[in-house]
Amino acid sequence: MVSRAPVHYDKESSDVLMRLISLLCGEDAVKVVKVMLNESEVIDEFIAEKTGMRLNQVRRILYDLLDKRIVTYRREIDEEKGYFLYFWSLNKEGLREIVKERKKLVLNRLRERLRYEEQKVFFVCPNGCGDRIPFERALDQQFKCFQCGAMLQNFDNQRIIEKLKAKIEALEKDP
Repeated sequence: MVSRAPVHYDKESSDVLMRLISLLCGEDAVKVVKVMLNESEVIDEFIAEKTGMRLNQVRRILYDLLDKRIVTYRREIDEEKGYFLYFWSLNKEGLREIVKERKKLVLNRLRERLRYEEQKVFFVCPNGCGDRIPFERALDQQFKCFQCGAMLQNFDNQRIIEKLKAKIEALEKDP
């Protein structure tokens, strides 16, 4: 049996990982991954025991995590009992790829939002009745608030644009 050293995640990394797992696979998967977090390999029965979940539920979650490249396994036959044992571990490379993909998705969304903000002129009600209104819709409304009838005022979205640019720049710098 090949022994692999466990990966140790610091608090910040494990928090980010748990948020990602929760987003991709749900809270039950978070419980499973927490058991696996600083272990080199674990068997499904151990995970079930630690989480208090049923074995078939743990296996379903593990296969979902496997489909998403979050975990890997190795299979060994139990000579004594005559059936296979599965040793599960977190897939560092798969996790890195998932993080890269998510980062790329976020960057694309931020860039789209930046383009939208740069290309539009917005108006708001001086009484705070609603959200920003793009120029085209404000024109259709004859620059009057639908709720209170006040004349709409121009909204300067430069701060939003600057914040978006800063977020994009920060994400692009982070490897």
